[in-house]
Amino acid sequence: MIVLAIHSGSELGGSTLNLGFIVKTLVSRSHTVFVLNREPSDEGSRYLERCGARLLYFPPFSLRMNTTTILESVRCGFVKELRTTLEDFVKLVTGLLLALRYIKRIRPAILLVTDSALPQFVQVAKWLHIPVICELQAELIRGRYGLRRKIYTYLLRRSDRVFGITRFHIEPFQTSPSRDGRVTVIPNTVDCEAVGEMPEFDIRTAYGIPKEKKVVSYFGGASQVKGCRFLLSVVRQVVAARDDVVFVLAGPFHLDFSTEWGLGSIKNDRAETEYLFEFVNANALAGNVRIVGEVTNAVAIMRQSDVVVSSNSFPHFSRTIIEAFQSTVPVLASKDKFSREVIEDGQSGMLAEFGRPAEWVGKLSHLLDDRRRAREMAEQGRRVYESAFHPGMVSAQISQLFESLYAELCR
Repeated sequence: MIVLAIHSGSELGGSTLNLGFIVKTLVSRSHTVFVLNREPSDEGSRYLERCGARLLYFPPFSLRMNTTTILESVRCGFVKELRTTLEDFVKLVTGLLLALRYIKRIRPAILLVTDSALPQFVQVAKWLHIPVICELQAELIRGRYGLRRKIYTYLLRRSDRVFGITRFHIEPFQTSPSRDGRVTVIPNTVDCEAVGEMPEFDIRTAYGIPKEKKVVSYFGGASQVKGCRFLLSVVRQVVAARDDVVFVLAGPFHLDFSTEWGLGSIKNDRAETEYLFEFVNANALAGNVRIVGEVTNAVAIMRQSDVVVSSNSFPHFSRTIIEAFQSTVPVLASKDKFSREVIEDGQSGMLAEFGRPAEWVGKLSHLLDDRRRAREMAEQGRRVYESAFHPGMVSAQISQLFESLYAELCR
């Protein structure tokens, strides 16, 4: 079976990690997977190749529609809305031609599209009678952007199978009885072989953290949706009250923003990045903060941390939570509909309201000071991971999804 996956991820983000696990699952069962991706030289593409994918790349200009990113949940003015609408209609037509070219070139048995990719591929696949599987990593925000959103959702609805990483992701596709059995949830997992079992390193030596200091780690970069600014306010209050904690901040940072930290990564959130470095310097936090940039061994860092924090400002599923569960490390996360589905507050982790720094400071201090209770939560989190997010379970679901659809095709 040949599968063509359409992806538009950059760096080693959650959607790329999840696609890599799908690729590994299929390749391990002797299937061939081509991945059409956006960036030819980043760590995400290299990771997909390590998983066994055969990489192809988009043209050097963006065809990604503006409705496909979680950042588009932010309301914009009329001028930007008009401009992006015109852009999307141009991309719609151009993307159809691109899809026709690549599908005819690869001749896949099944097409896989991610929600961040070009949905035009779904339409072309239907024209050519090729079955389509759609993977939803970001929640579709209904009622936003009118016609463009309707076109985008219509294209994804034409998929033969739809799976999302939580039940919230697939809700827009469960409105029609005719789709019974065609829409399902396949959760994220942690690919230990790729990100957890890499050669261990001592983060205290690597990042200059004294042995007597406790470590709190954050993954998400200087991102608005990850709540980096809010987390910094929590960091300032914690550091003001105690000097036994070092915060390790990891994740993508702006490519063109040069600092003494020597960091750079994806080309967004420049204002957030500038704020991050200015805040750390202005509040004399350098002694208690380590900004380490994009990392390929997040789980290895988590395993040497005392607490992992996930401070999402915009509700979306946080991969960091299940990585902390897998690492058997206590986690403190923003209380939203996604985290409440995974974390039982006070049992498998702790939840706090975003925007209430005092609550975060109090719960973080509790996890740092009551080591017995923190360990109990970490162990319960690990049990949740084993029961709901284990790689073997997820791999079996992926195999069943693709191979059952292929079997229908071969009848």
